[in-house]
Amino acid sequence: MVRVVWASSALAVSIACAVQEQGAPVGTGRALESGGMDGAGGAGGEGSDDGTTTGVGGTSASTTTTDSGMGGSATSAVASSSGGTGGTAGTGGSATGGTTGGTGGAGCEDGDCCPDDPDKTDPGACGCGVPDDDADADTVADCDDACPDDPDKADAGSCGCGLAEGPGCDGLIEALVHRYSFDGSNSEATDSAGSADGTILNTTLSGAGFLDLAGTTSDEYVDLPNGIVSSLSDATFEAWVTWTGGSAWQRVFDFGSNQGGEDAQGTGETYLFLTPRHSNSSGVLRVAFSTDGNANETQINAAAALALDRETHLAVVVDAGNQIVLYIDGVLEASVSFSGQLSDIIDVNNWLGRSQFPDPDFQGSLNEFRIYDATLSAAEVAKSFEAGPDPAFLDP
Repeated sequence: MVRVVWASSALAVSIACAVQEQGAPVGTGRALESGGMDGAGGAGGEGSDDGTTTGVGGTSASTTTTDSGMGGSATSAVASSSGGTGGTAGTGGSATGGTTGGTGGAGCEDGDCCPDDPDKTDPGACGCGVPDDDADADTVADCDDACPDDPDKADAGSCGCGLAEGPGCDGLIEALVHRYSFDGSNSEATDSAGSADGTILNTTLSGAGFLDLAGTTSDEYVDLPNGIVSSLSDATFEAWVTWTGGSAWQRVFDFGSNQGGEDAQGTGETYLFLTPRHSNSSGVLRVAFSTDGNANETQINAAAALALDRETHLAVVVDAGNQIVLYIDGVLEASVSFSGQLSDIIDVNNWLGRSQFPDPDFQGSLNEFRIYDATLSAAEVAKSFEAGPDPAFLDP
């Protein structure tokens, strides 16, 4: 129904025709109310059974009103960006028809919808005052992009920006129980993943995020709490280290006991260790496990000694009663059958950089050391190597 207050009856008839409830199929159930230039917009047109009707806006005269029409689909209502205020909500058509009519957009003075922004006349994706920049050219504006410098991701996901999603990150997060990043400038090796803080002996942290160890007979090493290894069933031990050379039989880590007792060196009895080189001639990197000294070791040998003067990623996976697996820089290096259990180790000496035997201390630096209470898969080890020693997804 139309109420006309203008003097011209011919114009009133024209307006009535313009705002009568009519529609044009658009095929997507969209309801579009074209608003007037300055005044109130018209109501939506009557929705058909499939909700494809488009509403028609009213005139610019503010003294003209229209009754509510029947709306098209509410989920695809489109607002006019140049018309006046839209009409009232309508009632949906039958069957698949929508529930409300669309709303016309507010008019902009002289076509400038951002009058206080000298660079924009339309709000665009980011709104007035914020440029619609796309630094990584991934078609997502920086204001809506959680990874504005990563062209492959607009959402950080579980792995964070700069690292592809996929198998790995969730497993690492869930299995991590102890993490030592050697931050600070004191003699404490803080466990950021658990509560097993260690003590740094005969040296201190430099504040650079890694621990330098002098090697030879300096007796510089890290003492971790007793029992953190024997309490595990399946486990993965992971380190980022730089070895600067020196004599054979140094230790990246050595967990266990010896005849000298707690805090002392002697003849190793029960242990799990990793040495950069196991002899001074043609020695290679070795992992060894024993519950009865060096006569009955389970040994895993790499193809060569640990690389010199560069940071290397090492991962030792202990699958209880099954196998021990060695990875170097995220790649499978070697594996061996294993029938033992970590609970068989009497781990009163859990050391980084020191041996149960009277061997030389580790010469180089430790950047990161972690313990997981699970056997990481090859994909998870590769993902950890790719993420590096300080990934954001492992930050506490």
